[in-house]
Amino acid sequence: MALIDQTYFVYDISLPAGNYSDIPGWIARIEPDILRALLGPALSQLVLNYDSVTSEQRIKDIVEGASFVKDEVTYKWDGLVNTNKKSLIAYYVYTQYLRYNVTTTTTTGERKSKNENSRPADQSMKMWRAHQKYVSEANTLLDYIDVNIDKYPEFVKPETIPGGNLNAFDL
Repeated sequence: MALIDQTYFVYDISLPAGNYSDIPGWIARIEPDILRALLGPALSQLVLNYDSVTSEQRIKDIVEGASFVKDEVTYKWDGLVNTNKKSLIAYYVYTQYLRYNVTTTTTTGERKSKNENSRPADQSMKMWRAHQKYVSEANTLLDYIDVNIDKYPEFVKPETIPGGNLNAFDL
């Protein structure tokens, strides 16, 4: 079962919801991949198996959030799941959803839907902002783990933030 759900796609990362929404599928596909890339295989599996009752406190801190001190400054890691409905997972899923749903693949190539009484708009700035928020949250998570590295021997630090750089032109 995924850590986040459709309720995380609100405000600046709103996605169409409804009975026929494919957002749960996107979450189920992307969430394990991004956590594995950020945390490594062993730690990501512990996080994906999170249970609010039985998980160790160190795993709860990654999922639910915790405060930490770095360079004599106190920071707050909000967690992967929270009541604010802000999650690096949601930001990353949003960017991938937009990237791959702008067009539809058909047997004759890529097509962009033409709707009545509307004009196509560029989604690149919304996608770029969401990606920047993902990167910021991912950096905070990595800072939290770095400060508490003795609690997370399974952690495999990524060379760079997974998901690569993204600019406003999706390049």
